[in-house]
Amino acid sequence: MKTSESYLKYFKKIEKNIVQCLEKPPETFEKEDYHKFRVEIKKLNAFLISLEFCLRSFKKNTYFKSIKNLFKQTGKIRNCQLEQSILQENGSHFIDQYLFHLEQRIKKEKIKFASLHNQMRPAKIKHLLGKIKPFIKKIDRKDLDLFIESKRNKINHFFQIDPLLPANLHTIRKLLKIDFYTRKIIEHPQARNLIEEENNFLELLGKWHDYRIVNNLLEKSILNETVSSNESDNLLKIKSEILSTSDHLFISIKERIHKGVYL
Repeated sequence: MKTSESYLKYFKKIEKNIVQCLEKPPETFEKEDYHKFRVEIKKLNAFLISLEFCLRSFKKNTYFKSIKNLFKQTGKIRNCQLEQSILQENGSHFIDQYLFHLEQRIKKEKIKFASLHNQMRPAKIKHLLGKIKPFIKKIDRKDLDLFIESKRNKINHFFQIDPLLPANLHTIRKLLKIDFYTRKIIEHPQARNLIEEENNFLELLGKWHDYRIVNNLLEKSILNETVSSNESDNLLKIKSEILSTSDHLFISIKERIHKGVYL
């Protein structure tokens, strides 16, 4: 199959899944629906970044800006739900008031999501995404190989300077996702050797990132004194456990990086 055909086939799957999410009433969205929507938008973003690299006439923001705000809002919901899940996993005893306020926050973010969602007309988004297809037909395998090479050079750059800085790890994670999605589409020769290792590493980075987010959210709540004095000590204990888990995941990340599998 030609590169342009593979890309078009992959794009149509993304387009279909995004439109289906927009056709679903926002009040019926479950936790998994928010997650699915975010994944599809991340795939779209990576796809558009590769097109912009390969075709000078293509401008990513023209097609991405209309759903960017909705994507950001799902991120806020996801962070709250993540905090809720990790708190429950780490023992949510004696923090009922905090969990109640957290649930209220989730409801407010869902209302904002519903408002943005209702403004997005599936037919209009489908029409907008349809305008991308002529560009896909112009794509060349050589340009995509150059794109993959450029991303891997950036990944290697961060591995060489200081990959264990949190900001650098976050950037590496984003670059790896783009690289991972792109190589899967075109069946790049490296994919067979690295795809499982890279996927496992991405999952490890994702877990570490999740615990860092929740730790920061708890820290912010405690410092801003939005927590009752009766519950603050219990939250501090849970926060300590979450930080400990994050540290253990960081050690695993460090061990993986020292193997040098991506260099």
